[in-house]
Amino acid sequence: MRREYLGLKIFAVALAFLLWIQANLMSEHRTVLNLPVQFRNAPKDVSIKQQQEKIPYLVEGRGIEILRFLISKTRITIDASKIKPGTDILALDDYRIDLPVGIDLKLIGPATGKEIAIEADSYEQKQVPVELSFSDNYTRREYLAKRYLIQPETLDIYGAGRILRNVQSIKTEEITRDLLSRGRFSLSLISPQPEVSMSVKAIKISLLNDKNVNRVISGIAIESNMGKNFFPGEVTIKVSGPSEALAALDANTLKAELAPAPESDGSYKVSVSLPGDLSLEDITPSQVRIRP
Repeated sequence: MRREYLGLKIFAVALAFLLWIQANLMSEHRTVLNLPVQFRNAPKDVSIKQQQEKIPYLVEGRGIEILRFLISKTRITIDASKIKPGTDILALDDYRIDLPVGIDLKLIGPATGKEIAIEADSYEQKQVPVELSFSDNYTRREYLAKRYLIQPETLDIYGAGRILRNVQSIKTEEITRDLLSRGRFSLSLISPQPEVSMSVKAIKISLLNDKNVNRVISGIAIESNMGKNFFPGEVTIKVSGPSEALAALDANTLKAELAPAPESDGSYKVSVSLPGDLSLEDITPSQVRIRP
């Protein structure tokens, strides 16, 4: 008999708990939620470092709607069109939120302060040298004992000024004895921070010898996903490498690409990717402009 009473008590408690949950889910609530934020309309020449990843906002609605809203991980979007380099203040009441379909919730506004402090810095460009890395001292000595061509020796990096000021060079992946034995090889470049973009992602290294020859290739079309026309629309390159590899090159199979960001004068730098162990000696023109 006692076991039957115990079972009834457990059932009654569980039922009461379910009814309590249902009542809370269906009744109206006003509560504070820490919501993730993102910025819109930020100037292209400004990099933003958030001081707060989440901001408390006051919301109102049924418990079930608040729960569904939390599960959706919706972000608050704050207008950042007026920010300038240097620590700046943004108004939290100039926001937008796109509620997921089917969620009926009222966002009342920021729960604490009306402003948020952010760190805004200028988006800059800087040219830095390539710094070779070696797997061991023996490989370093072997490399220094011979003459190698590095292409390119410098590259452009892009990012927030506060980050670029501390970047003096870009390191490569390690050169190993096996790579040196090939005579020609490519090395990936290692970005110092995820926020830093690079004009090239790899360099080519080749042992200088009498077998290398040069070739000039014209009529290489410039490709861009910007939806704009550039002038001129083609480039000419000078390439060095083994004669057999150079003979297989064709302007129709090569591709000229533009840097992701313009120079200070509005022009865009051009780069050309080459197959195999070939090295790019020169490119003309090295910069192009948007056609008016």
